[in-house]
Formats: sequence, C-alpha cells, structure tokens
Amino acid sequence: MSSGATAGIAVGVVFIVVAAVTCFFYHKHLKHIGKGKVRINLLALSSIPVSFFGLSTDGKSGKKYKEIIKNEAKNPLHDEEADDVETGKYNKTAIKKNFSDDKMSHRSSSPTHSLHDEDNEMVKHTIEIEGIIKAGYLYKKSTSIKKNWLKRWFFIKDGRLYYTHSHIELLTGAMKKQLEAIQVANLLVSTVRIVSAKEFQIISPGERDSRTGGVYELQGDDSNDVSTWIEVIKEQIEGSLSKNISQQSNNIDASSSLYHFVPSETTINKLKDKNPYCVDCGMSNPDWVSLNLCVMMCIQCSGIHRSLGVHISKVRSLKLDTWTHNNIKLILNVSNEKFNQFYENLLTDIVTKPSPNSSLGDREEYIKQKYVHKAYLKPSQLSIEGKQRLLLKCASKGDPFGIIYSLAMGVDVNFVCNKTMKTALHLACENGHILCVELLHLFDASTSIKDGSDKTPIEVIPSTIDSKRARLIKEVLSGVKY
Repeated sequence: MSSGATAGIAVGVVFIVVAAVTCFFYHKHLKHIGKGKVRINLLALSSIPVSFFGLSTDGKSGKKYKEIIKNEAKNPLHDEEADDVETGKYNKTAIKKNFSDDKMSHRSSSPTHSLHDEDNEMVKHTIEIEGIIKAGYLYKKSTSIKKNWLKRWFFIKDGRLYYTHSHIELLTGAMKKQLEAIQVANLLVSTVRIVSAKEFQIISPGERDSRTGGVYELQGDDSNDVSTWIEVIKEQIEGSLSKNISQQSNNIDASSSLYHFVPSETTINKLKDKNPYCVDCGMSNPDWVSLNLCVMMCIQCSGIHRSLGVHISKVRSLKLDTWTHNNIKLILNVSNEKFNQFYENLLTDIVTKPSPNSSLGDREEYIKQKYVHKAYLKPSQLSIEGKQRLLLKCASKGDPFGIIYSLAMGVDVNFVCNKTMKTALHLACENGHILCVELLHLFDASTSIKDGSDKTPIEVIPSTIDSKRARLIKEVLSGVKY
C-alpha cells in the first residue's frame, strides 16, 4: 500500500472520531435546550384561559384545572428522573424519595411508559375535551410482574373514568378539542372501595386481564385530593342514576310493571336478610343480582356471570341499576338458599366451592360448571315429557322456582303442549300469575305463539281476574326485553 493511501486512511479515521465527539456534545447541548423549551412551553400553555380547554371548575377544592396544569408544568415531563426510569437506570435518590412512609411499592414520580404494562394492549378512545369534570394525576398499580405504581393523568367524562400518560396529551389535544385516552371503567356499574386515606379501588364487572373491567388500584399523593376523587365518582354514579330513572319512569304510574326505581335502603336490607351471602362464593353482603335466576352475588362473581351471556344470567347491580316491583318480588320468592338446594345438590368433598378469598380462575371454573354444564344440578327421574309437563304445571300453579328448575333441566321455554297448543306463558297469563309471566319474559318466552284457539298469551288473559292484575301482566308482555 502506498504512503499516500496510508495517509488518506489516517485522515479519515481522525475525521470520524472528531465528528463523533462533536455530535455527542451537540446532543447533550440540545438535550438541555430541549428541557428548557419544554418548561417554557408548558408554562406558556398553562396561561391559556381554562375555557379554551372546555374544563369546568372543581367545586370541592376551588381550583381551576388551569392551576393544576400550571403546577404540573413546574415538573417537566422529560426530566432526568423520567429518562432514568424509561431506560431502566433507576436513580437511587429518586427511588428513596418515591418510597412512602406507609411502605408502598416503588412509584414513578413522572409519567412513564412500561413495556410490560397493559397500556400497550388497551384500546384507546377518542374523547371530546369539553365536559371533563375532574382531572389530575393518580398512580395506578401496573399489571406487570413488578406491580409498580405508574403515574397517569386521569379524568372523568360522561360517567366514565379515563387516563392518558400525562397532562401533555391534554394540552396538545386541546388544539383539536380531542384526545386519545384509555377507559378504566363505566362508573355507573362500578363501586368504590376505600383502602386507605391515599388509596382506593374502582371495581367493575369483568376481568382486568381481558380489558373488560376488573379491579383498578389507585393512589394519590394527597389524602384530600383522593377524598375529592371518591366524592366526585360517587356523585357521577348518583347523577347518572337519577337521569336514567327520570328517562325510564317519566309519565309511568308508580304501581306499573314498567315503573323503574332504585331500591330503598329498607328494600335492600330486606333482600340481604333473605340472601346474606353470595350464591357462589359465600361472600357476605352481596350487591349484585341475576334477574332471571333470582339470586344475589358479590361483584367478583357477577363479572363471571356477565361473561356467560345474557341467555344464561342477566346481571344487574342492586344499588346502581333500576328495578321493577316484580324484580324485587322474584328475588324474595326464590332466594339463594332454595336455589342452591337444587343447583349445588351434587356437590361433593372432591369439588371445592369457592370462598370469598378464591382466585378469579377458581371462581370462573366453578361458575361455568354450575351454570353452563349444570354439573351439580339435582338429578330428576322424570322423562323428557315429564320435565315438559312440570314446566307447564309450575306456570299454571304460579311456582317461579319450579319454572327455573324445569328450564335448568333443558326444557324449551317455548315448549307447546300437544293437546292444548299452549305454552308456559299462555298458562301463566291464563291464571293471572304475574311473577311467572315476568320470569318467563326474562327467559325470552315468545309472546307471538298462538294456542289451539288461535290466541297469543296476551289474548288469553281472562276478563274475570282483577283488572289491575290484568293490566300489569299486559304491561310486562308489552315492555322492552331485558
């Protein structure tokens, strides 16, 4: 190789080294400039009138969200601690600072992305910014193996709780009046459980692993702020209920079969006296109900019931949903104890019934065996024809639980008697048994089948029964299916 070529290579190597060093220091310089710009831009954005974002005032704390945004701007998102957390280089000082006196898990003080958290798999919703009524930072327990507490920007809109990674997304979204956010829960069908002064849970039907509800554990830095969150969430639930009730019950007589209402404390206590424990796991103080099975359960088991489908179990909240008088009477008529005498008749020592502390997997397996496969159902010596006759007899005599048991044994709710061409619904209407009519309606009995006299169930209601009873039965049959 010539001396000229060797000299050329040497010059090239020196040039590359100098360029690399220059880029390194230039990057460091830009990084610091970038931080300054982030801080300046945040403070500038925080001076925009709050009405621009469509945010309302937090009446509890008396602070406008403009002030909250300004406070958050003092701690820019892209600081060194955030960089360390994102790259996995945890700063010992930061970890010590974020480990609270009540021995919480490690909490990231800045909003960060976790590669193993559920955020990456959640569906994002496009939300209109106008109408957000409560917003601020909270920590949510991660679904990753480490179960870290991750800082997220939460807000409430239209009765639902959402979160984004930071308030920056709110600020940038304000330009378009929209932002992308992940839904935590529909608060109308959720409950709030207070864990401590700074920690609470949002519990809704479903499973968090399948992104359909479940339990979200949330923490705040300030007990007063956490208290405000809980109060606002409860107000949302109550406000949505009031609106729902007024829409459903407008101009409907309170004695009507179509009249919906939230049960009073007296009624709730009566139902719980009759059914003090969850029908499946035995947890005390159940707040959820299967309308068609007429049993009460805890919120954990209710989520599994809901996953079975409405053809098996129609789930409602005792405190959050609206009810009819017939719904209440059916629950009192059947009861968990009577139900389990038949549905858990074949339980043995080999099969372990779930307890209040059982895992979600154990509950799910048991509940599917109990209701889908009828694995523990009391056996019957009756033939298929005998079971069909039993259904018709119970409908004629006014026995709601007998109807539930007959259907559980596999009888078609629309079975037609060969002699009279009547269905169970025909017989319940014919004899004025309103609770049986309601129950068969919950099991989707047909109202259009005609009997041997070419009459539908509503047409066989006799004129001899009490006029009010006849009216209530007609209202059930003409009402919207559940």
